[in-house]
This record gives sequence, structure tokens and C-alpha cells, in this order.
Amino acid sequence: MKKLIFALPALSIILALVSCGGARVPATVTDVSGVFGAKIGAASNDAGSKYAARYGELYEYASYESMLGDLSAGVIDCAFADMRVSAKIAKQGRGIRALDEALFSAELRIAAAKESAGLMNEINAVLAAIREDGTLVRLAEAYVDGKNAELPGIPEIAYVTSLRLAVPEEGFLPFSGQDEYGSFTGLDIYLARIICARLGVELTVLTFPHDQLIDAVRFGKADFAMGGLYDDGNNAELADFSSPYYTLDMAVMVRK
Repeated sequence: MKKLIFALPALSIILALVSCGGARVPATVTDVSGVFGAKIGAASNDAGSKYAARYGELYEYASYESMLGDLSAGVIDCAFADMRVSAKIAKQGRGIRALDEALFSAELRIAAAKESAGLMNEINAVLAAIREDGTLVRLAEAYVDGKNAELPGIPEIAYVTSLRLAVPEEGFLPFSGQDEYGSFTGLDIYLARIICARLGVELTVLTFPHDQLIDAVRFGKADFAMGGLYDDGNNAELADFSSPYYTLDMAVMVRK
């Protein structure tokens, strides 16, 4: 079950401040096993929101600030975010910490149809090159850590063909989403642009429900897909997967 939180942030922040000034709300989750059946917060369209509903009752927030306010106030029991993201946002909320143990770890990969072995070989060749020259590290620093990392320029050339990328229509920040102008942005988008530029083709971005990304490449609606995809054994029977380009460690933030 999912609950959308829009009107409550201001109230929850006040409650959090009151709780900090008086009796602190005790932690209801103290280790990763405690997330099952819990009230779990996640920023809307953030990677954490795609996994929270698997474990408990999802509360979606428009901002990390309002999420941390409700966590401090005891409205929710814990919150999900990528470990690298949680290291930053936990500092914004008094009395909030991230558990040392990640809930799970997943090596994010690019998916393509089984029949696209040639394309996957080319994708893996580009990934190997930009892993070697440090581009993948800089992408993570820029889009996940929020650092002012210098990213490689992408040449503007006259492309004669294009590749279609499938990403989650719900957004999957900081990996893919749309800015206020409707342009696609995020680590996955920039990485896909690099890959396409290296292959001499134009990138076309298409959106599908998160749970239909694999089907999009299986049935020819897209050439490749990105968005929290990893080889879990079952998926390997449906699509081919690239070498990993990012390791997602899902952190659980709790009250101290």
C-alpha cells in the first residue's frame, strides 16, 4: 500500500521540532529485519520508492526534508534511499541515522533483447572504456553525490539512425527523470547519451511503467532499457544484461 504525503510536511516538521525539544520519539526500527511491515518513507520518484512497497507501507514525499520531518516525529518508522544519498540527507534531520548494514545491494545493468547480442557487445565495450577513464565514477559523483564533477562533453553530430532507451515513466531519481522543462536528466540518461554518441547514433528516450522495462526490450518497443535493472537470475532468461555500471546499496534511515 502507498500513501502520498503532500499536505502534512509543515505539520510533521513542527512535530519533529517539538519532539526534539521534549521527549525524543523512540526508534521502532533498529536493524534491517525491522523494515518488514513497517511504515516506510521515500522521496517521490526516488529509487527508494520503487522498493519500499515490497517491505512495508510506502509513504511518498515531495522532498527529503518533509520525509525526515515525519521520521523524526514518528509518523513513519524508517526511510529508504541509496546509501550515498542517505549519507547526505541524514545530516539534515536531527536524531536521524542510517543503519550500517544495507538492506540490499544490486549491481545496476543495462538490458537489451536476447536477439541484440551485437548491440550488447558494443554497449559493454563503451562501459569498459568509460570505466577505465573514470567517467562512471564522475557520473556517480555528479548525479548521486551532488558534487560538481566535470563530465565529458558529448559531440553534436548529424546522426542517421537512433537507439530507443526505455526508462521508468514514474521517474527513478537520481538515475532518470524529467526537469522542470520536460527534458530527461539523470545518471542513466547521461550514460545513455555517452553510449549512443560513441556508437554514432542518436538517443531517443521512451517511458514505460517500471515493471514493464524488460518487456519493452523483449517485444521490440525499445532497443535497451535502464532503471534499477539487475540480473536476478530470473531476468536472465528474458533479456541480456550488460556489465554493471553502478552498485545501488539501499540504506535504511531510522531515528537514533
